[in-house]
Amino acid sequence: MINLLPPEEKKEILIKKKLKLVLIFELGLLLFLISALFIAFSIAIYLNGEINSEKIAVFQKEEDIDLTTIADFQKEIEALNNKIKNFWRKFPKNCLAAAI
Repeated sequence: MINLLPPEEKKEILIKKKLKLVLIFELGLLLFLISALFIAFSIAIYLNGEINSEKIAVFQKEEDIDLTTIADFQKEIEALNNKIKNFWRKFPKNCLAAAI
């Protein structure tokens, strides 16, 4: 096909085509950036929820550990107190008076 338009109009048509291409690429880039921002935002919200749930789980585990360790220490103290009581029961009372 032979283009019989004057050179000025040819340049204008070429410029319009290039502008359309640039506009299409800019629009595509803009849509890509918007979708990337939405994806990043949704990932941030998801991770924030996961972090909060893990914090709650860790806090509950710490409370459980504290209660179990306290209970274990109490059992150890009771056992040691019983050993001391048994020792003093077996130890003769008159031996203390003689030692003093």
